[in-house]
Amino acid sequence: MQNWSTFRKMKASADEVEEYILEMAKNAVTDTIRRYVGLLESDISKLEKDRWFEMHPAALVNFKQQGIVLLNFGIEEIWLDKILDARSDFQAYVFTPERHRDQHQSIFSSLDTLFLSLPAPTGFLLNINKPATGYYYTKRLAPLAADKLPDNQFLTEYFRAPLVSAIEWYKTYSKQILAVEPK
Repeated sequence: MQNWSTFRKMKASADEVEEYILEMAKNAVTDTIRRYVGLLESDISKLEKDRWFEMHPAALVNFKQQGIVLLNFGIEEIWLDKILDARSDFQAYVFTPERHRDQHQSIFSSLDTLFLSLPAPTGFLLNINKPATGYYYTKRLAPLAADKLPDNQFLTEYFRAPLVSAIEWYKTYSKQILAVEPK
């Protein structure tokens, strides 16, 4: 039973670290939304349960009156073990949640063509439909050194920086993106 007590303490500590990471991710999202007020919409309700969040430019909601959100920016797999592991799937992304809807394939075909002609957001790679349908750009986030975990400012910036990169990219190319027409 001595080992059980030690295990419970270790588990409680791990849970506290997971909650702390979520809090820093929330701070990053909140600060980013505040910084780009009016440009972005976000729903961070998935963060606590599913360990991911995303935001999207308000101008891309109901794109061309088609009932679709054209692009989301986000980070997925926000778990301590993923953040510390160099082999994990921890990544930021530019994603279209509607890609699977057949009636909009002509819009996405045009978007594919546009994105092939544009530079990627800083630090991101163009990966159309990789690792799964709907992805456009991905950025594998570098594993975090454990000694950086207690640094609130560093950890918040760790989550915020890839989002800002994607948002600034969108701001630069928003006119071209908004002009996309079905093929």
